[in-house]
Amino acid sequence: MIESNHNQSVKIEIKTPAEEKSLQAVDCVSWAIFRKLEYRDDTYYNTIREKIIEENPLFP
Repeated sequence: MIESNHNQSVKIEIKTPAEEKSLQAVDCVSWAIFRKLEYRDDTYYNTIREKIIEENPLFP
C-alpha cells in the first residue's frame, strides 16, 4: 500500500529493546508521561521535562 500510494519502499524490522537501545529510551519516556497523566506522579516526568519541546494531548 505504501509503495503504490506514495512511491516509497519500507522495510520493517521487529527488534527487542535489548537489540535496539533507542526502544529502551522511548519506553522510559512514554512510561514517565503515562505516570504523570494517569497517576499524577511527575517524579520521572520532571527528569525529562526540560527535554520536551512540545506536548499536546491527542484527545483534549
